[in-house]
Amino acid sequence: MYNFNNNAAELYNSILAKFIGGKRVNFSQKGSYELRCNAAVASYNLGANRLSVFNKHVTDKSPGKFTKSYIKTKLGTINKKNRRYCFFKTSKRSVSQTNIGPDDYYGNVSHDPLLEMTECEIENYKRIYLDKLSLSEDQVKTLELRTKRQNQCEEWYIERKKRLVFTTINLTYSILALFAKELSPEDAITVSKIKGCLVNNGQLQLNRNNNYFYQVQGQLHISRKMYCYFCVWTPKGLMYEKIQRDDEFWENSMKLKLEHFYLKHLLPSLIKEEILMTN
Repeated sequence: MYNFNNNAAELYNSILAKFIGGKRVNFSQKGSYELRCNAAVASYNLGANRLSVFNKHVTDKSPGKFTKSYIKTKLGTINKKNRRYCFFKTSKRSVSQTNIGPDDYYGNVSHDPLLEMTECEIENYKRIYLDKLSLSEDQVKTLELRTKRQNQCEEWYIERKKRLVFTTINLTYSILALFAKELSPEDAITVSKIKGCLVNNGQLQLNRNNNYFYQVQGQLHISRKMYCYFCVWTPKGLMYEKIQRDDEFWENSMKLKLEHFYLKHLLPSLIKEEILMTN
């Protein structure tokens, strides 16, 4: 049998396991097990809407605002996941070659096409792939205009997947410290409510080992800007630091590591996926 699976049954069983606590609890008394099976069926068929349907059947009223908020959040997460799945209908995952792997006679076992190539052929594939990613200034601007909607745009997902990115490029980075809303930025940093920053002579200073600093330098070099403003805001005040582009930090602490990761790890994976999709 090909192109058939028991995913629906396995999905229901996984939901059922959540309702009955796996095999750790005895639910053989007073119909408890049957009740939980019914709840699992409702969850499988209705998803997050099961709470609304149950509430209306029991009380003849619409659920409250907190239940509606939960349902809206849950459905948004599911829709986002489904949308990404539609954008990325990738091939089946290949079996790790570090292990012996499954028996070739047990089903349709995927393989790694790069293992069948010479080093010269792999390098040639890398060169061709990188050439396709190389764009002129006009092509870059056109691509930017076409993908401005970002996660609402299918092309954005496709193009982003092929590259190393530093999220959205801005000239201002902000930490909105709402969890320290009763404190000023300086006080929040002093009591460690806001981490990764220092206050030196009344001036904000971002820790140079913090992930934000790596992100700032990455975006400054990608966007070819000379500086940006890093801001920390609470309802009690605002502090900022003007961070200059640090070419030495980029060359010594970031560029070589990023190139190694992309060329040795990410690029072979992208090439492998492209070969499996075209064959």
